[in-house]
Amino acid sequence: MSWQSIVFFGGKEGIYAAEADTGKVVWEFKMESTVTSAIVIDNGTVFFGTHDGILRAVDIELRHEKWSLRTQEKMWWSGFAVADSAICFGSDDKCLYAADVNSGEIVWEFRTAGRIMTTPVISNGVVYFGSMDGKLYAVNLETGKEHWSFDKRDWRCATVAVEKFSQVSRRRLMDLNL
Repeated sequence: MSWQSIVFFGGKEGIYAAEADTGKVVWEFKMESTVTSAIVIDNGTVFFGTHDGILRAVDIELRHEKWSLRTQEKMWWSGFAVADSAICFGSDDKCLYAADVNSGEIVWEFRTAGRIMTTPVISNGVVYFGSMDGKLYAVNLETGKEHWSFDKRDWRCATVAVEKFSQVSRRRLMDLNL
């Protein structure tokens, strides 16, 4: 079976995988907690959060939990971003976390004044995400230190997109005087 043709999804009692063309469930991981976050797959591991504030990493082939970590609050909306052996995610406890994808050990946490319900985006060693405090943040992936923040006040839950523009495109954007 090719894992490229499999759809992973969460439910009230676990996480499942189905064949993309038939919908036939071919894999499941049962637990006593509801999957409430987005799901991400990286290097044979499926990562997902549950309503009780636990991030789980499950080995797809072996069907066992590699590790789990608990935050102070739920992970209702935030998705995950994986880069450079780190997984980043937000929580209702107002923190963005970076954890080691292999061990689940928290590398750093970055506190904001609001819940984090957006999916972080990682580009060029920077994690971009929004908080319910109305700010967009840029945080160093390695250290967890803030590069900058943008306080729009009315900005809340939209997920960030990052584009690498050419010099010509950048000049055109700058000409718009936004």
